[in-house]
Amino acid sequence: MRSGKYRVGTLLLLLPHCLQISDCDVRITHNISNCKRCGKCEIKDLINISEDHGLRLFVATGGTIARRIVKEAHPEAIIAVACERDLSSGLSIPILCLSSASSMNAPSVPASTLG
Repeated sequence: MRSGKYRVGTLLLLLPHCLQISDCDVRITHNISNCKRCGKCEIKDLINISEDHGLRLFVATGGTIARRIVKEAHPEAIIAVACERDLSSGLSIPILCLSSASSMNAPSVPASTLG
């Protein structure tokens, strides 16, 4: 299956662990399939999206783990969710950053190529 320039099976969806609720008893950073899909956070929905579209989904607790995942997965492209500071400093490849201001007063960054 191909979607645009990249084969869907070679895309990597990389998420921060902060998307999981903080009081969850299940650790998903090493194995996303550990998620019980209880619906208390959006991880369940993201797993469903990745399964429906053949994306490889990983959750990282920081830049070191994110870099290891990228190195081991050898993706053609990465869809990463993180704050701009972590994305631009954590990965040494050009990235497309799309963001918007959140309720936590995060800065709004227009779509631009970083790197």
